[in-house]
Amino acid sequence: MFTRRNWGVSCLLTNNYFNKSIVFLFAALFIISGCAAVPPSSWIKVGNELEDVMDPETGRTVRYLTSGKYMDLHFHYHNISWATINGTKYLFFSSSRKRSKSVGKSLPGEKQIMAVDVKSGDLYYLTTIENKKGGNVNYISFRPYYALYNDVAKTIFFLNINRAKVYAYNILTGKQKLILTLPKGAISRESDDFVVKNVRQMKRLIM
Repeated sequence: MFTRRNWGVSCLLTNNYFNKSIVFLFAALFIISGCAAVPPSSWIKVGNELEDVMDPETGRTVRYLTSGKYMDLHFHYHNISWATINGTKYLFFSSSRKRSKSVGKSLPGEKQIMAVDVKSGDLYYLTTIENKKGGNVNYISFRPYYALYNDVAKTIFFLNINRAKVYAYNILTGKQKLILTLPKGAISRESDDFVVKNVRQMKRLIM
């Protein structure tokens, strides 16, 4: 028979067991949910080229995120090109690959903005840098197009191929819009300067 004191201890033990069970349940759900990376719904998965190779000189493992005959380039070295979404780290880059078939036919000279899950290796198509003329711009062919990621605004800003226009692509919504067109006679450097001086400082989602 339980005395009042025993009854209190029994309740305390029962409550502790219940609380531990709840904590364990939430921990299990957290672990399970974290096992599968869920990218934004607008991203289109296009493959996986992950390869881990052992370096014979150092014994360290080298991870290749892309492969093949494509020209894959990360953003300019002083620009942010990483993002963590739902606990998963992604690297953004440009590629000479063809765009996803679900968004139309690829055109000569265009590039794609891609993302890769650095853990699983899954590759995603985000948007296209179109090769369309816009404005009388002094395009310098050897200079790569300009792109950067603003983590506060959750937006990738990039120039079109001839550097006459600046676009913004929201990585969470998949929406894209033109935010600047250089006037006739402008030089491409002006679009670079606009990106550096303005979009780096944006503090909110623009779309």
